[in-house]
Amino acid sequence: MWRIVVGLLVTWGVYKALKKENDDGTVYTSKDRLKVFNLKGTSKHRPTCCGSWLAHHKKHASKGGRCAVLGCGKHAEVGAHVQLERKDNRWWIVPVCKGCNKRDNETLVLNKSTCLVSANVNKTCGDKAQKKVS
Repeated sequence: MWRIVVGLLVTWGVYKALKKENDDGTVYTSKDRLKVFNLKGTSKHRPTCCGSWLAHHKKHASKGGRCAVLGCGKHAEVGAHVQLERKDNRWWIVPVCKGCNKRDNETLVLNKSTCLVSANVNKTCGDKAQKKVS
């Protein structure tokens, strides 16, 4: 029982740092600098709804264009899969440059006001919107 309570408190603490941008909870904007974990090996997942993860992010977010990693500032070239906390199993997409996206299995600090878009395309774009590339 205590594990469930601790898990809920951690999740609540993480999402307290975010501002919900839409009704279904698939787009958030960070209120402060967030630490995220850059996921490795996710390039095999592609959204058929938008063509690329960066296009998926642009479709659902109000902000973008520059790499979301604090101190980088380069042009965003890809949408990176990140998690807010290792205990939170949801995947999010943030715009990053290719150099920052290669920082696999590393904690990254995002700029304030970074827009996070859910990587769950069934929620954001509808059913059958993702394919696996072999």
